Amino acid sequence: MATSCYRNGPLHTGLTRMNDDRNNRPPVQRAVCFLDLLGFKDAVNDHFDSATRLLEDYGEVLLSTIQDGRMHAVASYGTPELRRIAEHPLITSFCHFLPMSDSVYIVSEDPSLLVLQVAHFMVNCFWLRSSAFEFPEATDPRTVNVADISRTGGSNNGKNREELWLPVLFRGGMSSREVRIYDAPNVSEGKLTHRQNILGKGVIEAVSLEKSGAKGPVLLCPMGFDAQLTNDAKKYVGKIEIAGKPFLEVCWPIALFETAENLNDALNNEFGRFLRVILNLLKYFSRGPFEAHYLDFGRLAIRSALQNFPSGRDALAAHIERHAVDSELISCLLGVQTNQEARATPSSGGEAHP
Repeated sequence: MATSCYRNGPLHTGLTRMNDDRNNRPPVQRAVCFLDLLGFKDAVNDHFDSATRLLEDYGEVLLSTIQDGRMHAVASYGTPELRRIAEHPLITSFCHFLPMSDSVYIVSEDPSLLVLQVAHFMVNCFWLRSSAFEFPEATDPRTVNVADISRTGGSNNGKNREELWLPVLFRGGMSSREVRIYDAPNVSEGKLTHRQNILGKGVIEAVSLEKSGAKGPVLLCPMGFDAQLTNDAKKYVGKIEIAGKPFLEVCWPIALFETAENLNDALNNEFGRFLRVILNLLKYFSRGPFEAHYLDFGRLAIRSALQNFPSGRDALAAHIERHAVDSELISCLLGVQTNQEARATPSSGGEAHP
């Protein structure tokens, strides 16, 4: 005989009605960011533990960012300029952060700060483990040796094991239209709970932007989105063309060098390391089904650099050449910056994990 998990009576007992005042409030205009983990389906099918780690990793970034904001409050910085810069890596603009399987919805009342903070969030998610790919230990740069340390009889014992670390990369869309956040009933381990859900034109537009056909970890916005942005946020936004259609994109790698004085300064610090990681992954996946994603990731990094340093093409070319990428790839990375059509490489359609 089947046993019901609903041991405490009917589920509707004590349930907040779905038509209460809170859920019947009119929709409001908010900035909405939709982020979708690249390649999660194939990661689940082929590397289940690594797929689980992807979800844990972006959750860890969220929690550590909250902790950073508590330990280094924006108000503690001495000047308005320092306070402005100190807020960019935080999540103070995130009114709602709603994870749903391999996707996340972020809602904000401040589209400018959302652009800046989502850019930092995406950099931190990618960089959490991908920094290990800078100097690979194996042919596949994602294969990492991890030491398990145990203590027995007063001495430490170590044992190495291999793990596959998948880079946390999102593709997404950002919109600023009407949305409604509402409370929805949930059942967790047989107990009635509530969680927030989201609907509205902003959701539809943000999701549609993610599904526009772009490859790689791009974050697209509709044309005209930048009209509402501050000058700080506009520095992150560039134009891009996909299949002949114009979009705006958030050049999120700029978060790595937003305070750099020049491109050489950026290349000699975190952005140079970031490029090296992308190139290592691109070389490993060259000529394979995932090449298109990393090729466009590399193009995104270059577009981001040229967004801030328009005369930096030669310095970027020299930096890339030093890392032994073949001349054809160099040409593909540097030749076309505003569209996705420079190289017709077979694509996995965005599902297989790079």
